[in-house]
Parts: sequence; structure tokens; C-alpha cells
Amino acid sequence: MVHKKDTRSRHALRLEYLVLFLTLGVLAVGGGVYYFSRSSGQTTAYTIFAECIDQFEKASEENKPELWQVLEKMCAIGFEQSKSSPVAPYLLGIKSHAQYQQNKLDQAISSLDTMLSALPNRSPLYHLYATKRALLKLESQDIQVQDKGINELQALSSDSTNLNRDQAQYYTGAYYLSKNNIEQAKIAWEPLLKLANSGKDNSPWAAIAQRQWEHISTVAGSPHIVASENRSA
Repeated sequence: MVHKKDTRSRHALRLEYLVLFLTLGVLAVGGGVYYFSRSSGQTTAYTIFAECIDQFEKASEENKPELWQVLEKMCAIGFEQSKSSPVAPYLLGIKSHAQYQQNKLDQAISSLDTMLSALPNRSPLYHLYATKRALLKLESQDIQVQDKGINELQALSSDSTNLNRDQAQYYTGAYYLSKNNIEQAKIAWEPLLKLANSGKDNSPWAAIAQRQWEHISTVAGSPHIVASENRSA
């Protein structure tokens, strides 16, 4: 089975790029307003953010340890210089990724802790970053930290204010599959499989969960959950 630590690492990385892309979109929408209507200090904050993005792209392309170190320092300094700016929390998100790339898992989690405490929970990206933090906790060697990670994913999965709870549901099920706990994976994925079977939802996470569950059901000979959802629909 491929659901091991390296798979969860890829999940965290993929989510990082998704979150960063959405961050850029959100800030681009508001950026013009801030450039023209806020103080020069706010403009400086956006300049710092842009410089960190440039360094992020360079580090991602060349993947050299020293480039990630530079990015981490840039984000740390930038955050201190722009704490009052709406951009500041997102600098911590990038800093966390730079730390993760240097195998500083505990520090990466800590940066996201600080970020989420500063980011309004009404932000369209709050739950995405919370999901990323939970995934990082699942990679910890500390069992208690792992437990916190799965508990956070489960909370995100059931949070009605989380517009991305299908994503959290998928990762919750994937975690249990990595532990060969098919029954808990089934419970975690039931909402997704019901959505996929209804034909009324375009959630990519529901589609992925359905494909994986069909494969598991075929290989293991376990009852097909989609069929049970058909009967209960």
C-alpha cells in the first residue's frame, strides 16, 4: 500500500502549492486596493511579500538548502516589519514551507500555529492552512502530535463553516488507510462517497475517494460502500 509517510509528505506539498496559489489570488484581488488606498507601510508589506514569492519560486525550482534558508530568514524579517499588514500572516505560511523543506517539522508547525492565530477565521484560506498544519502534525514522530493532527482533521471534516471540508474528509480517510484501518477510512469517506454517488457534486476529493474505495473494495473484497449509499438514498 502506498499510503505511507512519503505519501503524506506529497499531500502536504501539493496542498502547500494549492494554498500558495489561492493566497496569491486573494491578495491580488485586494492588492490593488491596498497599493492605492493604504499607507506606504502597507505598500512595503506587499513588496516584501512579492520578494518572498520570488525567492519561493527560485528555491522551488533549484531546491537548494541554502535557498530555503534564505527564504526562511526573508519571511521572518518581513513578518516583523509588517505585522500590522493583512499580508503578514501569509509570510508565516511561506516561512513554514521553507522550514518544512529543511526538515524543521516542529518549527514549520509552530509557524503555522502563529499564522493561524493571526489570520481571521473568516479568511477564505484559514481552513486550508489549518488542514496543512494537521497534515504536518501527522508526519511527526511524536504520537501525541500525530493524535492532535488527526483530531484537527476530523474537526475540520465536520466544521460546517469550512468550505473545504471535503478536502479534510479525504485526508482523514487517507490517514486511516495509511494505518490499514479500513473501517475508520470508510467512516471518514462516507460523506464523500455519498456525494460522488449522488452525481450532484463536483468535488474532486469525492471523486478521488470513490476511485480509491472502489479499488480497495475490489482488492480486499470488502462490502462496497457506494452500494450501501444507493440503498439509503
